[in-house]
Amino acid sequence: RGVAKECGETMVQSTRIVRSVLEILAKALESGELVELTGFGTFRVKVKPAGPGWDPQRQEFSDLPERLFVKFKPWHEHGQACYPEVLR
Repeated sequence: RGVAKECGETMVQSTRIVRSVLEILAKALESGELVELTGFGTFRVKVKPAGPGWDPQRQEFSDLPERLFVKFKPWHEHGQACYPEVLR
């Protein structure tokens, strides 16, 4: 609703716009690209190496495979507003 109100578009049009942007972002990350949103932050795909992990259901360590995850680094001024205790 915020996008529709801010842009003066209908909910249907703004929903399409937001979904399209998120799909483009996801496809870029899937292909390993760095995604930089000026004034907001940077998304990148990182590799977490294989290693031991805790299984809370079985209460034991098990081997976890190598896996990918998305890391977000906020733009410095945005980060100061959202995470002031982290960026001191």
